[in-house]
Amino acid sequence: MTESKHHHLESAPSDKDKSLAEKHGFKEPGERCKKGEIERKTWPEDVNAFLIESLPGHIRKEIGSLLEWGGIDELVRINMDAFEGYTEEQIESDRERIKREKGGEDEAYNKTKEKFKLLTASFFEKYSEFIPIGGSEYDAVQNNSDVLLFDPEKGKCCGALSVLVSSREKETPFEDSTKIGPTKEKIDRANLKGGIKLKYGLEIGKKEVKTSSQERICIVPLEFQEKQLKSLLYGFDPSNEKSETEEHVFRQMLKRIKEYIDSYEKKPVEQGAGWRVNPNFDRLKIEEMMEEIEK
Repeated sequence: MTESKHHHLESAPSDKDKSLAEKHGFKEPGERCKKGEIERKTWPEDVNAFLIESLPGHIRKEIGSLLEWGGIDELVRINMDAFEGYTEEQIESDRERIKREKGGEDEAYNKTKEKFKLLTASFFEKYSEFIPIGGSEYDAVQNNSDVLLFDPEKGKCCGALSVLVSSREKETPFEDSTKIGPTKEKIDRANLKGGIKLKYGLEIGKKEVKTSSQERICIVPLEFQEKQLKSLLYGFDPSNEKSETEEHVFRQMLKRIKEYIDSYEKKPVEQGAGWRVNPNFDRLKIEEMMEEIEK
């Protein structure tokens, strides 16, 4: 089992940060975890508190400004209203578009998906150097960019994850291009064109955060079975203590990401040209993480 690699984790939340957690109904770490056991009735707040406490301080202070969230079972995401560069009319137009797109969605499915988004972000926060932040409501709906992974050194989004719940979407694997479902087909088309444009993005510096659109972002789908939800979430320890079970789950996530990226090397040059020019997801970094977690 590996030791924590987080260079951006702070040793303990300040009094200001603690009051932030208390303000949103989060318990202190000592109350949430007793002898490594998780209080199952309150897992959404456990996971959310873990994610928030793990953010670098200058990012954490943007909650309520550049970042927002709708509840304890939702991932902190980029706030469209705080975005510089767009007028109020443009942002309102995007919000109306979101409403039209989400009009016929399954509410139960969306709630399940939100929990898997929290789960995915939590694993990347705990076991990688990436900083995971939820995509804006617009980009999540229009570009399927549910979880954005930021490189802490470059400050840029280096890739996005699209979270799918298979028992509802009934998607088929990417390997058979003739049988892919609508969501994966949209992702595949976007990647073959060189990736999506992140309309509402961030640039994360060492001391400040600013709004910034970004192009050519690769999206990778991560598909979960709905029946996995309870076992995966109740088995996640919202602390810095690592486990072999968690490492196994994260290793499988990385394996699926690498397999998806590698699949583009098998496509005809005319199809995969855009991908080869700009493979935003650094395969070397994914491979390094897989090797590190095997130690």
